[in-house]
Amino acid sequence: MERENYQDLPHGRTATTARQVLEAFSEVRRRKVWPVIQDLEKTDPDLAGYLLEELSAIHLTLMDTGARPKVVRQLQQQVQVMALVLIFATRS
Repeated sequence: MERENYQDLPHGRTATTARQVLEAFSEVRRRKVWPVIQDLEKTDPDLAGYLLEELSAIHLTLMDTGARPKVVRQLQQQVQVMALVLIFATRS
């Protein structure tokens, strides 16, 4: 089977590269999560609102698992970083 070219996406869009993801990751780690979310609230309030609602729902789901609070915090932080990285990587 021939490998597809993932660079060719509909509507003239191109695939997000590993470099873009790593640059977004570095930026989120450097600036910290909440300042990045605050900037997102200024530039795209609807997306920021959706993100915050989903992060809250994920937090409640994690708490319902009975996991220790420290584990819940760690997982929540990982999800926050991943979501922000994906948002900003696709915008660069």
